[in-house]
Amino acid sequence: MIVNRYRNMWQIPSELLVAIQNGNIDHCAALLAAGADCDQIFKINSQSHPAICVGVQRGTIKLVELLIRSGSAINRRDSDGRTPLHIATEFGYVDISKLLIQHRADINAGDNKGIAPLHIAAKRGCVQLVQSLLSHGADVNRKDNTGKSPLIYACGTPNINFDVVQLLLANGAEPDEKDDTGYTPLIYTLSSPNYTYDTVKTLVSLKARLNLCIPDGRSPIHFIIQSYNPEKWKCLNLLLKHGCDINQPNQIRQTPLHLACLLNDKESLRILIRAGANPNTSDVLGTTPMSCAAAFGKKKDLVELLLRGGCRADPEMLKIMNLSWVIPRLREPENLMEYSRRSFAKYMGGGLADWVENHRDEVPTTLIPFILLQSCEN
Repeated sequence: MIVNRYRNMWQIPSELLVAIQNGNIDHCAALLAAGADCDQIFKINSQSHPAICVGVQRGTIKLVELLIRSGSAINRRDSDGRTPLHIATEFGYVDISKLLIQHRADINAGDNKGIAPLHIAAKRGCVQLVQSLLSHGADVNRKDNTGKSPLIYACGTPNINFDVVQLLLANGAEPDEKDDTGYTPLIYTLSSPNYTYDTVKTLVSLKARLNLCIPDGRSPIHFIIQSYNPEKWKCLNLLLKHGCDINQPNQIRQTPLHLACLLNDKESLRILIRAGANPNTSDVLGTTPMSCAAAFGKKKDLVELLLRGGCRADPEMLKIMNLSWVIPRLREPENLMEYSRRSFAKYMGGGLADWVENHRDEVPTTLIPFILLQSCEN
């Protein structure tokens, strides 16, 4: 294609923009040969976009190659501070990303928010991009302007890619680094609606702090109780087994038991009581787990579990809560077997279920449901 070298110099840049946006390589080549600036800055919706950034966004690798051969600056930034590598990573263009890296793109360049290409690749959950960036020297622990590392980006997505998390950790990502809000990778993981047991297990195995609280007082165990993830109970058992504080209060002094009762989560309540949680704690308003269980539907099965855990309540308060049937139970002498079970549960903590599983041949079959609180009313 032949382009008139003497045409209006305002016309060539606009033609170049259209040619790049349309992926018309021949027209681009002709315009560049006619004197079009390969580093032309285009104004699109009041934002500045270098020619190479527009070309990368188009996603045509031969077009990007043409611009690079013509001398386009490989690390040219747009109005948001993004380089071509940022854009290629954001759109998931693996081949274009590799091409830019081969031509010495700045791997660790941060945009106006301090976000580097590795942050973007981790958030996208793209193993190929993460691997490529890491293999070329990307800083695995680089933080953006809010203190978030690539691992936090990987753990904070709605659909966490376990392979990306593993890859980052294998390359030296800090498993317990906090961002400016006080959240860690583990807390971000448990905040995600679709977190997986494998991701939680990996972070826990690398000694992630289980009792670290964010400013509102919540720790990982609170996030698990409040989630609706199908693997929440496996994760709860895992944290208890590794020694998390089972009675950790949040900012308003609510313990995991309070939350389990408020959410009518019988299985979480069973796991907590089985591991020796204290059912006699009060929040800042004086509300106990028993009050929560009674107020939200008067669930007899929740109340039964709390009683099995050693709950002691004021008879007058029980009358107010329409739980008069509990009063005779509280007046009965302490049951030796129940006392022994609770003492053993507190001693074993989160490892009780594993102990029973490993000693099934030694424990009488009839005692197993009793020890694991599986004999409570359903």
